[in-house]
Amino acid sequence: RRNERERNRVKQVNLGFDRLREHVPQGRSNKKLSKVDTLKAAVTYIQQLRQVLGIS
Repeated sequence: RRNERERNRVKQVNLGFDRLREHVPQGRSNKKLSKVDTLKAAVTYIQQLRQVLGIS
């Protein structure tokens, strides 16, 4: 039971990263971003959007 719950949890986390990758610009690379790179790209993208909107 615990193993099944852990597999489901990991699957949900991975699906969340897949969704995030769909929304974060990756530049010219078609290579799938790692989880760490996805988070870094998301932070950078959010900062850029905040600058455009004039939000500090």
